[in-house]
Amino acid sequence: MDEGAMNTEQELRQDLDRARAELRMLYEIGNAMRTTLKLDEILYMILTAITCKEGLGFNRALLFLSNEHRRAIDGAMAIGPATGEEASRVWDEMESKDVTLDDLIYSYHSWEESPDKPLNDLVQKISLPLTEDSGIIAQACLEGMPFEITTPGRRSMVKDRTLDQLKCNLFVAVPLHSHSKVLGTILADKLYSRQQITRDDIRMLAMFANQAGRAIENSRVYEETLRQSKTDSLSRLWNHATFHEHANEAVDQARASGQSVSFLMMDLDHFKYYNDNAGHAAGDEVIRIAGEVLRNMTREEDTAARYGGEEFAVVLPHIGRDKAFERAEEIRAAIEAWDFTKEDEQPDGGVTVSIGVATFPADGDNKDEILRKADNALYDAKRAGRNRTRAAR
Repeated sequence: MDEGAMNTEQELRQDLDRARAELRMLYEIGNAMRTTLKLDEILYMILTAITCKEGLGFNRALLFLSNEHRRAIDGAMAIGPATGEEASRVWDEMESKDVTLDDLIYSYHSWEESPDKPLNDLVQKISLPLTEDSGIIAQACLEGMPFEITTPGRRSMVKDRTLDQLKCNLFVAVPLHSHSKVLGTILADKLYSRQQITRDDIRMLAMFANQAGRAIENSRVYEETLRQSKTDSLSRLWNHATFHEHANEAVDQARASGQSVSFLMMDLDHFKYYNDNAGHAAGDEVIRIAGEVLRNMTREEDTAARYGGEEFAVVLPHIGRDKAFERAEEIRAAIEAWDFTKEDEQPDGGVTVSIGVATFPADGDNKDEILRKADNALYDAKRAGRNRTRAAR
């Protein structure tokens, strides 16, 4: 066999070995992503696979997801060191400990608990309109096509404030495909190693993005199904069972931290009369609007629920009695101010709500006692004339 033929055979074997390694890596990552349906864990596995040396070997990976309702693309998660020195230290530590790909992709919880994630914190503050003039991150999602900015000449032609903010010099942005939809964009670079982004790098990232897109879509379907099982379809608030789960957790956390947690119990005044007089469709609209008011007037960490019928309940972590009373009054006033159908025919001249307030630990040492106190305060408000707030006695 002549030297040329031997070289060709050696190159073919090298290509075959590389293809096998790539397929094995994609298989391992795919298996890992099938172990969970939780979106944050899926995103972490995706980004870790892109950045670890046993994976795709980029220094940084940033993931953005589209928000169809707001026509925006939002920063979801990012993994990567803040400095070149940190990058070198992290990889040296991993190599000295013989850290494998499996070790990395299953380490989400330790990463989540880390207080110092500057790149991730920065990315999660980014929200861009899903329009062509919003830059490459949005364009990759809109067009469903990758952008390869891998030479200084091409980078000099790109004017993009978001990329400047992220210190993205040479990079690849690939869309996350799932079936016929584009879910977002992955941006990856080799900022600190300063290695060339090769055609193989781009090919592997594009292949992996398709796999990642399907995993994200599966997770979203699962989380939406789970959310629907825990919410009331009319008010779009948490349901009774979920309220009690969150209430128990809030009291346990307050007890452990020595902080307060307050509960509001509320009931729409003369609701049966309204239903009979205005009709059940109008009554359903009152329930829907009450849910909207509670969603708009509670924080992300609060739990607002339809407790049953015309009753609602709210858990307010880290809030004492006085502040909780103020919040209850704001909610009561908002519902009183709403212009409901036929509300002038109500016994009190409008659709209103009565609210009871109780606080842990001031009003009791467990969830059931606090709820009972809040419920008693609610009926004090009813007896006092309705459309008012009363605190536990």
